[in-house]
Amino acid sequence: MVTRDHTIPLRVVIKIIENEHKISPLSIEKLQAILDENIFYTTITKEEDGLLRSKKLTSQMPQGYYDEQDHLYQKWNARYIFAGINL
Repeated sequence: MVTRDHTIPLRVVIKIIENEHKISPLSIEKLQAILDENIFYTTITKEEDGLLRSKKLTSQMPQGYYDEQDHLYQKWNARYIFAGINL
């Protein structure tokens, strides 16, 4: 069995939008760019979904996603790498 997974969890996308809006009001074009860059799906198996759940990554990115010094920094597939899922 497989499932479609929000590659970057929606909670994370919402936080990105909120943070950008704190810097300056978002134009429709900027909002569209954020959505286009961050909302897409990855098809994973139920077992892989279980790995994400076990790592508590169903609605968040691993800490390395936010750390400029980390190899996971801003990588769209950071959750999968962290959980040991090969795409």
